[in-house]
Amino acid sequence: MSIKSTASPEALLGLCRRLLGLYQSEEYRKTFTDIQNIIPVNDPNELDELGGALVNAVRTKEEGLYLTIPDIIDYQKDAYYASFSGAGKSLLYPDVYLDVYYEYLNSNGFDLSQITQDDLRKHGLNLVDEDNNSRERFSIMNSLIFETSLGKQKQTYHLTDGKWYRVENSYLAKMRSTLDPLCVDLHLPAFVHEDEGEYNRAFATDEEGFLCLDMTNISPDGQSQIEPCDFYTTRDQTSVFYHIKRSTHSSQLSHLFNQGMNSIEVLKTEQQSIEKLIALIEAAAESKQAAETFCEPITSHTFAVVYGIITHKDPGAKSLNLPLFSRISLMRSVRWLRVAETICNFGFIADNSGKKEGITKKRKRRLVEPVLEQELQDN
Repeated sequence: MSIKSTASPEALLGLCRRLLGLYQSEEYRKTFTDIQNIIPVNDPNELDELGGALVNAVRTKEEGLYLTIPDIIDYQKDAYYASFSGAGKSLLYPDVYLDVYYEYLNSNGFDLSQITQDDLRKHGLNLVDEDNNSRERFSIMNSLIFETSLGKQKQTYHLTDGKWYRVENSYLAKMRSTLDPLCVDLHLPAFVHEDEGEYNRAFATDEEGFLCLDMTNISPDGQSQIEPCDFYTTRDQTSVFYHIKRSTHSSQLSHLFNQGMNSIEVLKTEQQSIEKLIALIEAAAESKQAAETFCEPITSHTFAVVYGIITHKDPGAKSLNLPLFSRISLMRSVRWLRVAETICNFGFIADNSGKKEGITKKRKRRLVEPVLEQELQDN
């Protein structure tokens, strides 16, 4: 676990005391009641066996192994590229996929069949700008998501942030039985755009019966920005708020599910947020009549939330398309929205944008030497 803070040196002692108190507290069990079903793995024999399963999955390019940025990235605000380090020079890649890591290794003559856990710890996934100025670095080990099963009971194990967790199979079955019925066909067009914002603007038009509310704000005055949704419509006298994310990464999806809850919370509790939403709809609708239709269910607080996930994965897998901790976040969102008398569904949008090729540094036409390459080799 890592923690970022802007605390001054003088405030560090107090911050550490607070963090220690939080670490020792068990208050989290009140919110995360299912936490006992997920147990960190510390047994050396288990860890060795799991490490072997991971290495084999990497060597054989096993389906179900994913490479992710283990941090929340705002794709619409943050311009970044990914590069790799630890095995030689790297191109800049506009997207992060396991295939581009394999491509990086192959371009440097690295024998994938000989890769080890030490290699996965030494190799880096770097976030850089187009001039290769480093923003952040993560080890490949900490960037992999993987699930496997071991033993006679076929107990499930999950890897995230470089740590292994044993998950009760009965809990996994419970999550699937809860979430899969909520997975629906969204009947939304495939994603062939540069980013989510472009997709939202292209699709969500008055003509299609939707309004684009991406990057707008309904938070009460003086509070942090809260988007009502990415696009909005009405159906069966219900206000339907669509939240869209091009990712199946845990951190990104957890952020998406929280957005849905935050939006409904302020609309259920803050009259000013209702007024701001109505004003946004009136400004976006093409006619007064259309605006009235869009606004009709709002004052009665008849709401529904739909999470749309843009992905290459097969929608038939339903909730299994989501990493373990994303399923847990979605379960929490579903439960909270039910208490708030709000319908919740999720579904998948086909990502037909195609793979984007790696590029060389724009100002100097050559392969990029990652900033941290020499530092990594020295260590």
